[in-house]
Amino acid sequence: MSWPKGLNQPLSAHFSTKEFECRCEFGTCKTQLLNIDLWKKLEQIREELKAPLIINSAFRCGTHQEWLAQAGHPTARGISQHETGRAADITTTADKMELLHQLAREKFRATGHAPGWVHVDLRTDKERRWRYEA
Repeated sequence: MSWPKGLNQPLSAHFSTKEFECRCEFGTCKTQLLNIDLWKKLEQIREELKAPLIINSAFRCGTHQEWLAQAGHPTARGISQHETGRAADITTTADKMELLHQLAREKFRATGHAPGWVHVDLRTDKERRWRYEA
């Protein structure tokens, strides 16, 4: 699905379009992208955790992704799942192990773990689990 940046429409009981839009301030991204399966899975996890699920980063426009790459973020090279609306970086107040259990249960095959957040995306080519350095 797509929408114009700045639109704050409810998607589900706990999420809106605003939470999934690009956080850049370059003024170049007008159209936002979100894979419907991503927010549906995240909504299901939110329901099961019975705790807030905060979207730190979801869609990223090409300009934002390029800025991250130039700033030295090693995971920002190439086309990102964030650019296609198929990824989110999330946090929760729930137990992190419970969150990871729910992510596996919802069939997220690609997850990256950092001290303060977890990356999830909808890649299906193979199982991927990684850790970000602190």
